[in-house]
Amino acid sequence: MRLIAEIGINHSGELEKAKTLISSAAACDCWGVKFQYRSLDNFYASIDEIGDGILYEDLEKCQLSISQIIGLTLYAQQLGLKVGVSFFRAEDVNDFGMEIKYFDFFKVPSAECLNTELIELLLSFAKDVLVSTGGHLLPDIQKSLVRYKNEITILHCIANYPTKMGNQQLGAISELKKLGFKSVGYSSHDEDFEMCMIAMSYGLDYLERHITLDKKANGLDHSSSSDIAEFKKLGKLSNSIKAIMSYDAEFINQGELINMQNLGCGLYLSKNIKKGSIVHDSDFLIKAPRLGISYGEYLSKFKNKNLVHSVEEGFCLKSSDYEENSNFDIQKLSMFANNKSISLPVRLHDFKFFDETFELQNYEAHPHIKGLVAV
Repeated sequence: MRLIAEIGINHSGELEKAKTLISSAAACDCWGVKFQYRSLDNFYASIDEIGDGILYEDLEKCQLSISQIIGLTLYAQQLGLKVGVSFFRAEDVNDFGMEIKYFDFFKVPSAECLNTELIELLLSFAKDVLVSTGGHLLPDIQKSLVRYKNEITILHCIANYPTKMGNQQLGAISELKKLGFKSVGYSSHDEDFEMCMIAMSYGLDYLERHITLDKKANGLDHSSSSDIAEFKKLGKLSNSIKAIMSYDAEFINQGELINMQNLGCGLYLSKNIKKGSIVHDSDFLIKAPRLGISYGEYLSKFKNKNLVHSVEEGFCLKSSDYEENSNFDIQKLSMFANNKSISLPVRLHDFKFFDETFELQNYEAHPHIKGLVAV
């Protein structure tokens, strides 16, 4: 999953602060960062309304020149980040001229979600185009944007700053996927950044979130942003989400196997039992640690089955005592381990057995010497 740190206007128009936000995003394992651009010279027809006046003053204070944005773009790319920019009008795209080539992707903000002229212009540069859906209903999105489903990434978004818990409507992510968009993401303005973690469970391709140095700072976007500590958590999770959400029905990890051994009980034979015999409950004691099958496995899989190996008194019953492993090729396994320089951890008193069985080139031992452990 690709995590984008939205720089937005949280740099307050200060280049050094913008660089710090960029380097912080890189340190948080973000995939990319994103800027915003508006040409304020003719952006507002009027600022008579109080809200427009406040917004204009904040945008004017935070305005970066095109040359500054390009400089920051090159800086971010040197750190291995992809860089994008949001445009609100087709006219503003043309301000960049040939320098538009420096961006890796573009963003159409929620307010211009259905602006197909802007979308088509940005697609003409053969770059990834992300479109936020905040404030728009699914039928309108379907009518205007499904025609671009193989070209754009659609981002579910709630355009409140910040978005209170309970207003996320994350089920829209599934609905957007049903429409067939090539990739689907989430643009978060959540008051609680943990909402991003829930959104990830829907199988996002992109997650966009504003980044800030101080969530309590003065400015329009800080309250709907994540600070560096939160972004580190998002970066760590975004890079592991595929593994977290995967499932292998035939795999149990090594840690679980060790805990099953340490916490469980095995079936220790109270007498020698020959190959071909059936083991009965009276033939074993249930004791820890579990070095073979559990009593539950015995009941569900092996009770009343014949042994394929003889088992001596004091040893635990194992699944291999009931089932021949025809797929276990010792020679193939040994060749693989030797070619990859893989070592086998062994106890010293087991070394001879493993060396004769596997013929490996590399072993690892942890001998105790005068109370010290060599590793």
